[in-house]
Amino acid sequence: MTISVYFPMLYIGLTGITAQLLIRLFTKYGDKQVSDEAWFPLNKSKYAYLAIKEQPEAPLHHVKAALLARAVECVRRIRHLQSNEQVLPQLMQKGLINDRLHHELKTAETEAAQEGQEIFDEAEALVRGWSKTIFTTAMHMIEFEKLKQSVDTIRVPPQRE
Repeated sequence: MTISVYFPMLYIGLTGITAQLLIRLFTKYGDKQVSDEAWFPLNKSKYAYLAIKEQPEAPLHHVKAALLARAVECVRRIRHLQSNEQVLPQLMQKGLINDRLHHELKTAETEAAQEGQEIFDEAEALVRGWSKTIFTTAMHMIEFEKLKQSVDTIRVPPQRE
C-alpha cells in the first residue's frame, strides 16, 4: 500500500482550514463577551446625587455630600483606568488582547473625563471656589478609607496582664 504525495498536502490543507475557521469563530463570538460587559458597574452615586438635587427642599449639605460621594467614585474610576492604561498597550503589542478592549478603555477614559468635568461644574455652581478643592477632598477620602482598612487588618488584640 503506497501513500500518495497528495495525502500530506491534503492533511496540511485541511488542518490549516480548520485552524482558520476556529480562529474566525473565536474572534467573532469571543469579542461579544468582552464588549457586552461594561468597564465599570452602574454609577450609583451619580444617580443618588441627581435624585437629591432634583428634590425641591433638599438641604445644601445633602447635595454637597452627594456630589462629594460622586467625586470619590469618579476619582476611583480614573485611578483604575490609569493603572490599566499602563498595562494594556503592552498586552496589545504581545497579541494577548484585541483592539476592541483597548478602544473600550479609551471610551471609558473619555466618559470619566466628562464625568469629572460635570462634577467640576456642579461644584462651582453649588459653592463658588469649591471646584478647586472637591477632587483633592475626594482623594483624601479615598486615602483615609485605605488607611482605615489597613488599620483594621493590622489591629492587634489587647495584651493580657
